[in-house]
Amino acid sequence: MTSERDFPSPPVSQVSTETLRNHRKQTAWQIGLPLAVGGLILLGLGLAAAWTPTTSAQGGSTAVIFLAGLCMLGALPWLVILVALVLVLHRAPAALHRAFCQLSRGMSQAEDRVRRLSNRAVAPWLRLAGWQAGAARLWRRLSSRKE
Repeated sequence: MTSERDFPSPPVSQVSTETLRNHRKQTAWQIGLPLAVGGLILLGLGLAAAWTPTTSAQGGSTAVIFLAGLCMLGALPWLVILVALVLVLHRAPAALHRAFCQLSRGMSQAEDRVRRLSNRAVAPWLRLAGWQAGAARLWRRLSSRKE
């Protein structure tokens, strides 16, 4: 029969709070800063187009800027989907490990139950076969002594 110690526990993360704090800072710099810079560039281009002296170029430039902004907004759901996939793939190994350990424990318990049940079902037949074999051996011994 299997016990709890037969199955390894999932890996425990031994990350210090300092490491987590540094990770959050790096995340802010690597994600937040580029988004903020992109937004400021978009706003700056829009304002520059609005302050352009020619009226015909002004309307066209402003339209191009806002159309580019709309294209960036269209890419936002894909960015969210990619970030969600990264998070799922990051957490998947530990979750799969726990699930397969539980599955393995369940299968071992089922194996033990089936083995006990089959042993109980076969025991009378084995006992009968043992008695028959013992009687046959005794008969052979007794019949060999008579001769």
